Amino acid sequence: MKKSMRKILVACLTLAMLMVNSLSVFASDVYGDFSVKFVFHDVDNGDAVVGDPQYMVVNGKEGVAQDVDISSIMPSGYEVDGKYTESTTVSVAPYLDGASKDVYVKKVQQTVTTLYLKFVLKDGTVVDSQTLTSTAVGDGWTFMLGQDYQLPEGYQLATGLDYEQNTNIQLPCGATTSSEIVVEPINGTVDPVDPAKETVLNITFETVDGTKVGETTAKTGATGAGDESWYFTLGTDFQLPEGYKLAEGVDQVTVIPVVFGTIGGHTMLVEPIKSDVTPKETVLNITFETVDGEVVGETTASTTAVGGEGEAWTFMLGEDFQLPEGYKLAEGVDQVTNIPIPFGAMGGHTIIVEPINDTVDPVEPAKETVLTVTFETVDGEVVGTTTAKTTAVGGEGEAWTFMLGEDFQLPEGYQLAEGVDQVTNIQVPFGATAGHTMIVEAVPSETVETVLNVTFETIYGEKVGETTASTTAVGGEGEAWTFMLGTDFQLPEGYQLATGVDQVTNIQIPFGAIGGHTMIVEPIPAETVGTVLTITFETVDGEVVDTKTVSTTAVGGEGEAWTFMLGEDFQLPEGYQLAEGVDQVTNIQVPFGATGGHTMIVEKIQSVDPVDPVDPVEPTDPTEPTTPDDTKKDDNKADDKNNSKVDNTKADKTANKAKKAEKKAENAETPQTGDSAHVVMNILVMAICAAAIVTVICRKRHVR
Repeated sequence: MKKSMRKILVACLTLAMLMVNSLSVFASDVYGDFSVKFVFHDVDNGDAVVGDPQYMVVNGKEGVAQDVDISSIMPSGYEVDGKYTESTTVSVAPYLDGASKDVYVKKVQQTVTTLYLKFVLKDGTVVDSQTLTSTAVGDGWTFMLGQDYQLPEGYQLATGLDYEQNTNIQLPCGATTSSEIVVEPINGTVDPVDPAKETVLNITFETVDGTKVGETTAKTGATGAGDESWYFTLGTDFQLPEGYKLAEGVDQVTVIPVVFGTIGGHTMLVEPIKSDVTPKETVLNITFETVDGEVVGETTASTTAVGGEGEAWTFMLGEDFQLPEGYKLAEGVDQVTNIPIPFGAMGGHTIIVEPINDTVDPVEPAKETVLTVTFETVDGEVVGTTTAKTTAVGGEGEAWTFMLGEDFQLPEGYQLAEGVDQVTNIQVPFGATAGHTMIVEAVPSETVETVLNVTFETIYGEKVGETTASTTAVGGEGEAWTFMLGTDFQLPEGYQLATGVDQVTNIQIPFGAIGGHTMIVEPIPAETVGTVLTITFETVDGEVVDTKTVSTTAVGGEGEAWTFMLGEDFQLPEGYQLAEGVDQVTNIQVPFGATGGHTMIVEKIQSVDPVDPVDPVEPTDPTEPTTPDDTKKDDNKADDKNNSKVDNTKADKTANKAKKAEKKAENAETPQTGDSAHVVMNILVMAICAAAIVTVICRKRHVR
């Protein structure tokens, strides 16, 4: 019997070893082809799913991350966003029961390269024009004669020019410029060209509340066929009124098409440039070099004009900057002479030049190009003359354009006559002298002023001073101009506002009216001259939410100032905080004894609703395999993405957090392939060993 029990024990142990070996084989690494699902999310559309999920077969080892190229299954017209998904090579970990990968994409942004091309005769007469565009991407695009455009019917390239024309015009992708090609009739078969009918755009500038603050007119003599249009561009063909910029938060068109030969109109919404913000200059540094690389000159062009994000100012040769005296553009070199620079940026550009007549030492006196302008009324009365000149040089058949408002001005007190079509940009061939007549009319002499008469009295009724403030600003019916103490008028010297008296210091007068106002003042005590600061708290939309006045009787030397500090001398209005994204000064200096004003931009403090707690996720068994690296990377990426983006509602945020917590809980509770095999194996081995031990113990007891 004892031998029989020993045999049973040996058999049990042998069986256990066999099961261990078989389970080890069963739990060994799995290699092969695995199907992986890829889901694409549009980051510019709230992470909406783009199209149907795409599947790829990945060959490798189960649970081991590897890089996969997904460029072949990317949705058409999309590219990886570069932030949450850095490239089309992504890391995935395949599993027998399937794997999924989220890919974050964005729409491919198209850039348009535009060339305004004019065909002119040697005398400058425009015979045709074309607008060429390309949406190609890269460093540059070349518009080629015979492929991208054709010469006008009946014309050929002009012969007898002293330079070679460039018919393949290269531009940086996304740029806009203009160019001219000189042509001539084939065998003189083309009828003389009638003067081109002007294409005109009248632009009106208004504020968002409908107040008209300016207007301008842009014109061109270019021609086109059929229903083609000329595109007038802000910054090139017309400018915003001085002191104004495009209104923020308003989608606007800054390139306006007008059908050739017609008159169009357009309204642009603008807003004043805040006086406490210095417009950032757009600067272009131009270097002039010979083809041998010798620097023969340099110049800088700049503008304080402003534009929207992604827009640019175009600096133009002959208008914004000139070639060095005694030099011309180098022949046989393709060059861009209209250089776009993003608003507020600084750029550089090199132009290749060569001496006129192959010598600049000594420099031959440049022959002047002269325009004499005569100003007449519609009755033929001459009311003024002016002469504009330039020493700029150009090739044969080229001309300099004298521009009204830049090269010459209208006589004082006169404006262009209404109802008369006129050319304000006059072309004169280089080196020639020409004349031009412009029809003008007197500016109406009547100017309606808005006037405020202010009287200063003591609390006893004694008059101690008076002043008058006025403005010629205009406004709509029912609107008023606000005269402000400290800006439009001042207190009498040695006086201050009477203490204990509630007073209005910003007085509204209807436009065109005359009003009066009395202010109560008192002498400033000789021994205590106060330093006063009035702070106005406004939203980014200009809404005044509060005003506060702080003062001090501290004294200081000449040229010194007292600093009023936020949080110490004054506080923000209750329920408000400093507006985010706005650079502001919170410590304001006011010279001792002076009265100053300051505006601070604030926003309401947004209350945050409590977020329902998410059920905790049970910790995983430390003996079990950890979650694959790719799953961690996806979770972290999703968390980072949620943290970096602003959800539309707080409910969305809570739902996303709950969903992520639920997903993590599922991952924690679901064992990966191979985990269950290890657990079963351990349990079986322990059970068999326990059975064998129990059998031996029972046998020993039986023997006793």
